[in-house]
Amino acid sequence: MTQNGGLEDYFKTGRLKENIHFIHEYLDKQYAFPGETVKFSACCKKHDKAHDVFFKIKFKDLVGRTYEQEFRFQYCHKITNNFSMNHTSNLPVCIEDDDKTANSFSII
Repeated sequence: MTQNGGLEDYFKTGRLKENIHFIHEYLDKQYAFPGETVKFSACCKKHDKAHDVFFKIKFKDLVGRTYEQEFRFQYCHKITNNFSMNHTSNLPVCIEDDDKTANSFSII
């Protein structure tokens, strides 16, 4: 979420100035085909309050357009060790609309 940051800057924790969430295991691969997944895990400093945690991914489609998609999840260790059903997956937003295939072909 923060450019040029460390492993704590992949997440933003609601209402906190400093981040308490960190990447634990980095991406298991750099890309995924439709229906596949890219996995990573996160850890946090121990706390007893409910938090909203935000992160986003950036990806490209087959023609080279770039998208960002934001996510939010909520949990509280004090209440339960499970994630809350209060979560959000926003729609992807196109941030770079350059069709890399448009100039790849020439008519003779």
